[in-house]
Amino acid sequence: MQIDARRMRPAEVSALLGGVLLAVALFEPWFEFASGRQDAWNAVTAAAVVAALAAAGALALGWLTVTQRSPSAPLAAAVLTSVVALLATVLIVVAAASPPAGSLERCFGLWIGLGGAVIVLLSSCWSVRDERPFWGVPV
Repeated sequence: MQIDARRMRPAEVSALLGGVLLAVALFEPWFEFASGRQDAWNAVTAAAVVAALAAAGALALGWLTVTQRSPSAPLAAAVLTSVVALLATVLIVVAAASPPAGSLERCFGLWIGLGGAVIVLLSSCWSVRDERPFWGVPV
């Protein structure tokens, strides 16, 4: 397996950054309760699982882009990541609009997670539509 970082296009770089942002946000406080702040894993487990899959998809997209010579594997990863990121974004928006029972307020992790999910969604869709050759690869 040969890694060629020149194959990364702006869409894949953006998806990687969004995936890392989303993954980190899952462990930050999302809601505050009387007993204290809770992260996504404790407050909204279903949304956290789907968001973790979207973050993993974004990381897989970046990994497949730099390791695979054929564009078919990164393209398949981008399509799958787009679908999962769309579902994650919807679930996070629902969680923000309708907080869990007993929550007192929304915390910063929720908004960082929403931003990361949107970045992953837009970047993976951009990667699917980007028909330019990879950087550094002869045309």
